[in-house]
Amino acid sequence: MRSKTHPPAQWPTDSEIRPSIEDSPPLSDTSEDVDMIYVKREFDWASTPSDGDALVLRRGAPKRAKQTAKQAAKQANRQRKQAKQVKQSPLSARFRVPGQPDVKMENDDDDAKKEDKDVNSDWDDYGQTPGLLEEYDRVLREIPGTKQWNATQKKIHKLIWLRGHHPVLPSWWRISFRMWGVTQGHLNHVFAPPGSKKRVAIHAYGNHVAASKALESLFNLTQTVKDYEELGFTERIGPTVVKGIMSYYKWAIRDAKLEKVGIFPTLVVKNYPPSFRRRLDPSSGTDPVDETFLTTAERQKLFTDAVTADIQEKLLAMGSAWRDILRDHKTSSWLMTPPTLFAIAVVQHLALLVTLDPRDEPKRPVVVIEQIRFNDRGLWLWNALSVAIAINMLRDEIYKLENLKLVADELYESSSDPDT
Repeated sequence: MRSKTHPPAQWPTDSEIRPSIEDSPPLSDTSEDVDMIYVKREFDWASTPSDGDALVLRRGAPKRAKQTAKQAAKQANRQRKQAKQVKQSPLSARFRVPGQPDVKMENDDDDAKKEDKDVNSDWDDYGQTPGLLEEYDRVLREIPGTKQWNATQKKIHKLIWLRGHHPVLPSWWRISFRMWGVTQGHLNHVFAPPGSKKRVAIHAYGNHVAASKALESLFNLTQTVKDYEELGFTERIGPTVVKGIMSYYKWAIRDAKLEKVGIFPTLVVKNYPPSFRRRLDPSSGTDPVDETFLTTAERQKLFTDAVTADIQEKLLAMGSAWRDILRDHKTSSWLMTPPTLFAIAVVQHLALLVTLDPRDEPKRPVVVIEQIRFNDRGLWLWNALSVAIAINMLRDEIYKLENLKLVADELYESSSDPDT
C-alpha cells in the first residue's frame, strides 16, 4: 500500500543534530521570503520472491519425482527457445515482460531505427504504472502550487514518486548490478524491459561501465553515512554527502563531454552545519543575535531561516544570470528557455532536493521535491536513484542548449560565488 502525503517537512532541531541521531522531521517553510513546497513519499519494500523449492533426486526416489525433473528440463529448454525467438521477434513483442501485461510503447509501430531516436523517457503505459498514475494524480492535487511547476519539476517529482515501478535504468545495466541485488524480482521494474532501447531517465552518453561505477558510488554513500553515524563521526557526514553527490555530478558532465566548456551554474550542493546562520550586511547596522538565552525552538528557527534564505539567494542569483543571457532584451522574448535550477541542501544525513524555474521570478516558488535520508541503510537504492535522476535531468537540459560553450563561458565569468 503506497503512503499518502504528509504534512510540510521540518528541518531537524538542534537536539536531533548530535552523535545519537534519531528520526528527524523534514524541512518546512518558516521564512516569509520564499514559498517552499514539499511532499514526502514513504518507501514500500516488497518481500523478495522465493526462488522455489529445489528438486533433489535421492537414491530410491519415486518415479513421479523423476518425471517432474524431466518436465522441469523441458520447461527450461522451452524458455531458452523463447528467449532466442524474442531476439528475432518484432519490436513490439520484445517489450513483453514475463508475468506482466503487454507493454504498450509509444513507438510500437515504428522500426528499431526510429526507436533509437526516442528521447522521451516517460513509461506511463508500462506494466502497473497506469494504475499508480491515477493515485499519483490524486496526490498531486493535494499539493498546493503544482500548477506553477514547469515540465522538468513535474517529471522529476513523478519519477521519484514512482521509483520501483517505472523504468529508470537501461536494461543492459542489469549485469553490472547483480551483486547489489538490484536485479531481484521485486526490483525488476527499475530497469527497462530486456531488449528495449527506449530512453530512460538515468543513462550514459559514453561508457556504460563508467556509468555503473558512478552509480555504485551513490549506492555506497548511504552505507558510509550510516557507518559514520554509528561510530559517532557526525562531523564527517555532511562533507561526505556533498563529496559523493558532486562526484556523481562530475561523472555526468564528463560522460556528456561537457567538462571543457565551463562550469554550469545550474546546481548548488552545500553542507549546512548546525551552527550556520544568516550572513548580515555590515552596512545594515544589524547586530548578530545573542543566542545565549534562546530556547531550542528559537535557535532552530534561526537555523531554518538562515538555510532557507541562503538557498533562495543562490538559486535567484543563478536564475538572474540565465535570464540575462537567454532573453532578448529588445523584444523581451526568450532566445532559449532557461533550464530548471537545482540545489541540494545537506544537513548531516538529510539532503533536500530543491528546484526553481527561473523564467518568472519571484512568481514561481522554490519547490522542495524530495527529502533524502542517507542514514537509513534500507533506502540505499532509492537514495541513489533520487540523486541520479535529478543530476541526469539537469545535465540533459544543459546538453540540449544551443551555443553551449558561449552560454557556459559567459555564466562562468559572471559568477563570483565559489559555491555555484
